[in-house]
Amino acid sequence: MPAYNAARHLPETIASILAQEEVALELLVVDDCSSDDTADCVAQAAQRDPRVRYLRTPANSGGPAAPRNQAVRAARGEWVALCDADDLWHPRKLRVQLDLARRSGADLVCSAIEDFVDGQRPPLRQMRLPTDMPAHPLPYWQMLIKDRIATSSVLCRREHLLCDGAFDVARELVAVEDYDLWLRLMERPGFRVLRIALPLVAYRRLSGSLSASKWRHMRKVMRVIRLAAERGGWRWAFPVAAPLLLLGYGGMSVYWRVLKGKL
Repeated sequence: MPAYNAARHLPETIASILAQEEVALELLVVDDCSSDDTADCVAQAAQRDPRVRYLRTPANSGGPAAPRNQAVRAARGEWVALCDADDLWHPRKLRVQLDLARRSGADLVCSAIEDFVDGQRPPLRQMRLPTDMPAHPLPYWQMLIKDRIATSSVLCRREHLLCDGAFDVARELVAVEDYDLWLRLMERPGFRVLRIALPLVAYRRLSGSLSASKWRHMRKVMRVIRLAAERGGWRWAFPVAAPLLLLGYGGMSVYWRVLKGKL
């Protein structure tokens, strides 16, 4: 969990992770040189629960990529789950995902998410999950049209998030470094992604988030797709495909995030 000036929401988010049922876990919170009470919040949580570990970046990173990479390197488990400092998990999120990953052999398991406005209480904890969770493979071409992997829903084998699989810390990829990583991982032969159709994460809508400026965010998305085109050898087609991809991505974003309030 990367955290920068996150003290307002951090206790609730930490509590939702520590409340995970039937799973052994450690929680690594990486403080990106916050100027608020983030460090105190984590210290208090660690005093109450030894599963909480506090890490700190040497200098502010300007985005979550470097803190995430630091946490992945320090993690001791086979699997890594990611969560932003203001999102909330269903109590059985990890148990459901681990069971599904081990049955299917998937390398990454994600889920749908449900938005909630800051100040409101999401109904996520009261949602009863079916015994047979609806899940399906997520193909690469769908990810080029719309990023369907919510970072706070990701459970991934740690080995894939190390070395060349790490989040790119380039300034121009801030707020889309996760999308860039998912595409790079999915380009690996045999890499399998499963997406659970039901929401296991409540995403808190904040006006000051890194992706709040939609037009600027769309430009970064297109940069990620251009990089994918260069790696895939279809850079020549990108100028032709870019307008269609832009319309498709924008339309899907409006439908899912604005009209439906979920991803």
